[in-house]
Amino acid sequence: MNILGTELSSRDIILGAGVVVLVLFSLWLHSQAIGMGFSLSSIPCSFCH
Repeated sequence: MNILGTELSSRDIILGAGVVVLVLFSLWLHSQAIGMGFSLSSIPCSFCH
């Protein structure tokens, strides 16, 4: 996958956007949990540590 070129297919764009959304959503959930005094460290989450 060439990010700087035009080799991106619509599937790659959709997958990339999905990954970004999942990461941002995980970070948002983690920040909300910290704000409520609850840690997600007990939940296996590769984005929450």
